[in-house]
Amino acid sequence: MIRSMTGYGTATVTHELGEFTAEVKSLNGRFLDVTVRMPKELAFAEMAVREEVKRRVRRGKVDVYLRWVPAPGAVPAAAINAHLLKHYLDSLYDAVGPEVAAAASPALLALPGVVANASPPPDGTRLQAAALDAVGAALRVLDESRAAEGAAHAAAILAHIEVLEHFRLEVALARNAAMDEQAARLRARVEELTRSLALQADPGRLEMEIALMADRCDITEELVRLDAHLAAFRAQCDPANPEPVGKTLDFLTQELQREVTTIGNKARGVPAAKRVVDMKAEIEKIREQVQNLE
Repeated sequence: MIRSMTGYGTATVTHELGEFTAEVKSLNGRFLDVTVRMPKELAFAEMAVREEVKRRVRRGKVDVYLRWVPAPGAVPAAAINAHLLKHYLDSLYDAVGPEVAAAASPALLALPGVVANASPPPDGTRLQAAALDAVGAALRVLDESRAAEGAAHAAAILAHIEVLEHFRLEVALARNAAMDEQAARLRARVEELTRSLALQADPGRLEMEIALMADRCDITEELVRLDAHLAAFRAQCDPANPEPVGKTLDFLTQELQREVTTIGNKARGVPAAKRVVDMKAEIEKIREQVQNLE
């Protein structure tokens, strides 16, 4: 299934240990870049959360936000660093006096290192499982949003491919007409010169020059390769395709650009040149869509 790299998903799971809420946001990115933000009580589960994201997302910048409202009695055991707390209390007494220090002393518990959670915390396995349930549910919502947006991108790409296929036929027809016109112009010019200079033209040499001119301007190979790339685009955009297509379509877009540029260098005549410009514009529109796909 074709997926966009941008999406959003959120889910809340109620567990006997509390309420777990996960938010997952993904943006375009060349590679997979995962950022996880969660309460310090759940920090031990960060690697498991990252692995869950990697299992479901191949490419893009993914931000995961996990919140936990503990149930009564589910707060992980904590230890107080008595030596450090006493040091802070003594310093506070010396700085502001005992009365002010007594009123402000509860705030000392928030200072770094004063309170340390048990590692691993009690119920660590169940906490991690509950956190992963919330993250997994949010990832499923994210996947649905990315799939819907990906389908829209695929439909837009296929519409541009259809336009390219139409332009490709026009280029082929314009090229043939231009070649016939140039051959007729060359014959007329040779006939005019032979009459004015009373010379005898070599018909064989004339036909050889026309053949050489046609060979230099021949775009048959480019049109065949262009057809192959367009067919590959259609195959990659098939909804039944289970693989990520972004990088493949990006490569095919470059190949389309290469073939059309070569056609533009070889094709003669104003109609063909105009259609080549139109084809490049369509390819640029395809490139913009492809940059959003996983």
